[in-house]
Amino acid sequence: MTPEDIEKPMEIGANSFDEMLDRPRECSELEMELMTAMELKDVACCRELLREKGQWLAKFKGHELAELMDAAIHSGETAEDLVDLLLQSGVPAHCVYDNIGPEYQHTPLVTAARVGRLDLVQKLAAAGADLFWASPTGTVSAWR
Repeated sequence: MTPEDIEKPMEIGANSFDEMLDRPRECSELEMELMTAMELKDVACCRELLREKGQWLAKFKGHELAELMDAAIHSGETAEDLVDLLLQSGVPAHCVYDNIGPEYQHTPLVTAARVGRLDLVQKLAAAGADLFWASPTGTVSAWR
C-alpha cells in the first residue's frame, strides 16, 4: 500500500482506511455525484440524485454533510436552490466541518457569512443553525 492509497479515504470523507472500507459504497457514490453536480451548478441533477439516493445521507458523518453544504453555498447563482434541496433532504442547517483539525472547523452558517450571502445566513438560521457556535480556535458564527 502506498501513501496515495491511504490518502484516498480521506478525500471521500472517511477518517481512516478501515472506516472507508466499512462505508457503504452508495454513500461514496452519492457524495461524488452530488459534488460533481454542484460544481456544474446542475440543480435538476442534484434534485434527481437526492430523490433517488437521498436515503444514504443518513449514513453520512457531520463533516461530510457540512462539506456538501459548503459546496452548495459556493455554487454562486444556484446556491439558494442547492441549500434548499439539501435542507429538504434532511441535511441539518447546523453541521460542523471538523475533519481536518480544530483550526479548520466551521459550519455552513460561517461559510455563508464569509462569502457574504446574507440570504443564506438567514435561511440557515431559520432552519436551526446555531447562531452562537464557536470553534475551539475562535471561529465564531455570524451573529456572535
